[in-house]
Amino acid sequence: MEAYKIIDTISRDEWLSARSVGIGASEMPILMGESDWGSNLDIWAAKVGEGVKEDDDNELKELGRELEDAILRVTMRRAGVTLAHKGLLVRSLEHRWCIATPDAITTDGEPVEVKNLSFGFSDEEWQEQIPEKYRIQCHHQMLATGAQRCLFGVLVWGNRIVWEWVPRDELLIRRIILTGNEFWRYVERREQPPSDGHKNARKFLEKRATSEESVELYRDDVDEHITRYAAANSRLARLRSEVRDNEKTRDAAADAIAQRMGAARHAVTADGWEFAWKRSSRKGYTVEPKAIDQFTIKEPKR
Repeated sequence: MEAYKIIDTISRDEWLSARSVGIGASEMPILMGESDWGSNLDIWAAKVGEGVKEDDDNELKELGRELEDAILRVTMRRAGVTLAHKGLLVRSLEHRWCIATPDAITTDGEPVEVKNLSFGFSDEEWQEQIPEKYRIQCHHQMLATGAQRCLFGVLVWGNRIVWEWVPRDELLIRRIILTGNEFWRYVERREQPPSDGHKNARKFLEKRATSEESVELYRDDVDEHITRYAAANSRLARLRSEVRDNEKTRDAAADAIAQRMGAARHAVTADGWEFAWKRSSRKGYTVEPKAIDQFTIKEPKR
């Protein structure tokens, strides 16, 4: 599948404006429920011209963009590929809502996506494959470009580059297409999609509530939603109760161990359990400085 160039992203404002004509790679994981970066209503509002302009002037984003250039160079060098395009906005010819701005496109037409992560990385989680939200982002770029693989690289903790080729998965591509088709119909009709429940969705809806006039809702229209709300709320109440009970049981057991230790601040068992009082200090600021003792339990290594 081919893709054609829309615009070279020399101007940040032009790039942000051009993104409104389709669904971008960073937006698809949100629509598929695999990312907490925002809500589906945030994305819908941006596409129909009701969104809030993005703040790209903060230091965090500025430094992130600067670092991405270095991460990109190292990742491509280690993968043995060369740069053909950088910052190119492309659109799928078959699925015209599918747009993407890969960090780079190689001379073989393969997209490259890089990240700078100072949190959210664990070797155990990434051992089998990259997190699903990044995998979806790579596949969205493959859908836009027609590529069979995407190069993904990440700078971890500022001192380690992790990279891999993400092969094309046609089942995931199909899920992206179905999700994109459904969402874009809401955009074309200027009809809000059902909320995905993200906290940003409630903020979006609150801003639209400007009239103090009360309205009547017909029970037939909202009965399904009331039923779902009541059932979920009841389950949450039970779960919160279970959490409180388990926390009290856990803390009572920890207190019993501390009682057995008496005046000692540290204890061990023959099979490797460790128990200790650890002291942490809090700076003064507007309140008096205070040292806090916390009782810790460390399980033996398996």
